[in-house]
Amino acid sequence: MKHILNGLDGGVLKIELNRPEKRNALTLDMYTEFAELLNTAQTKPEIRVVLVSAAGDNYSAGNDLQDFLDHPPGDGDSPQKQMIDAHEAYRIGLVNEVVPAADLISRCEAILRQMDANAPIAIRYAIDAVNEGVNTDLSSGLKLEAKYFTLAAGTDDKKEGTSAFVQKRAPQFQGK
Repeated sequence: MKHILNGLDGGVLKIELNRPEKRNALTLDMYTEFAELLNTAQTKPEIRVVLVSAAGDNYSAGNDLQDFLDHPPGDGDSPQKQMIDAHEAYRIGLVNEVVPAADLISRCEAILRQMDANAPIAIRYAIDAVNEGVNTDLSSGLKLEAKYFTLAAGTDDKKEGTSAFVQKRAPQFQGK
């Protein structure tokens, strides 16, 4: 993979956009490479989280319009995206925090370590609940939450978490 670097660090798949000379603008080939990496991550249980970063001073300028003009998008596709700065994204609740660029990767890794310490099934259920519930009313959202809570309560990881809490030790979740 030429413009997307990757490596496995423990349970973290690190993916780096590597086209800094073009402000990491995405090409169709890069989308394909990225999709292949994410598909691989879904099939490997040892990969628990994915960290996406970018080389250089820019995360990504969006799509490489020249590449998309050379390869016209299908009906309904648009290479244009509205961009806002980090502080505005924080103000409107789009992001949880803003950190200096020099601290970004270390802060991401700290968050990933916190996530990795949790039960993987519970994390998956929480993500599924959010994805399914984002466009529902409160009543439907509460039913989804109850559904996933019930599913999580029946796992071996829940038993391990409870035992670890009672025994005042760190849990050893197995994803079961």
